[in-house]
Amino acid sequence: MFLPNTDTLTESSVPDSDPNDSETQDSSISDSSENSPAQESQKASPLQDEMRAVYQYIQQQNPLPDMNFTYTANAKGENYAILSETTEEKDGTTVNVNYCLYDNGSKTDENNNTFEELVLEKVYPDGGYETELVDFYLVNSETLEVIDEQKSSW
Repeated sequence: MFLPNTDTLTESSVPDSDPNDSETQDSSISDSSENSPAQESQKASPLQDEMRAVYQYIQQQNPLPDMNFTYTANAKGENYAILSETTEEKDGTTVNVNYCLYDNGSKTDENNNTFEELVLEKVYPDGGYETELVDFYLVNSETLEVIDEQKSSW
């Protein structure tokens, strides 16, 4: 199970001083994935907006199997997005595969425009196989324009 963006959890759980606080947190966790687009936009961070822009770009250009946008964080508190959770055949066995989008920092082009570089990786969450680089994307933070760098190596 993935945890929601900690900013969302903090905002919804701090004001409550109810003795049933754990129930309040549980309901906010389950509700966070069912927000209306307007509610989602109010809670979204710039990075989440940039990752959602890449998700939509991939949906239009070259969809991944079973696409569904999930914004989450790892144990270190680093945010990332899961764009697809699926299975595939590998070495004669069905394995779980996640396509995840990670932040690779800001980049500036020759015209002094700043972009956020996002990396799409193919992850095997059960282990056993190495993570694979799939593609790199530049996102204009102001316009959310996506540029496919069409590279798959560092």
